[in-house]
Amino acid sequence: MRSVSLAVAIFAVWAMPIMAQTPTVKHSQTTVSPGTKDLGEEFTKWFRGDSTPTMKDASTPNSAAPASSGGGFTGFLNSLVPKGSDRPAGTGPATMTVEGTARADDANVLEITKTDGSMVKVRQWGIEAPETKQWPWGPRARGELDRLLNASGGKVKCTSDGSTTRFGNLVARCFAGDTDISATLIVGGYGVEWREVSGGAYTQLEATAQSQKRGVWSGQ
Repeated sequence: MRSVSLAVAIFAVWAMPIMAQTPTVKHSQTTVSPGTKDLGEEFTKWFRGDSTPTMKDASTPNSAAPASSGGGFTGFLNSLVPKGSDRPAGTGPATMTVEGTARADDANVLEITKTDGSMVKVRQWGIEAPETKQWPWGPRARGELDRLLNASGGKVKCTSDGSTTRFGNLVARCFAGDTDISATLIVGGYGVEWREVSGGAYTQLEATAQSQKRGVWSGQ
């Protein structure tokens, strides 16, 4: 009996730091488990052959199946679209606006300096793009975002429901002038739609990029 108690105590000590590190996404009304994958990390694994992406069964209740699926590179990209039954961050009605001068952290994240001098990091709504370190499309996606920002003099306007990611970044839909940044990146093939958040707003644009083999859909 003493050995059993000791084993239970050892397991509890071992499990506590793991449980403490479980990430969550904060929503203005609730806290939910993140339904996203780190695209940069998944790209690295895929190119190294460390993992074989799997598709979530579209027949599973509450699953969000992508518009198209399949094997190879296309199936890999579709497997990165966040899925899940929990309400993800950024899906509520817009309740706040952030305006200022932005610079790209990477193609997914903007650092916005507001008129009062404060800075806020914004996770762009509706898109999953490769990180800057992921060659070749990470640097290219970052370059396209820089081009959009330069065209507007760096001025952006973002709307949000107040949700944040587990890193504390505000989830928001951003425009550089009149240009929807996420939409432009997706139709150019610089990322894939974060469909669970966008609600299919960019599905047709993604389909166009895929059919014309632009950017990440080129298989290069």
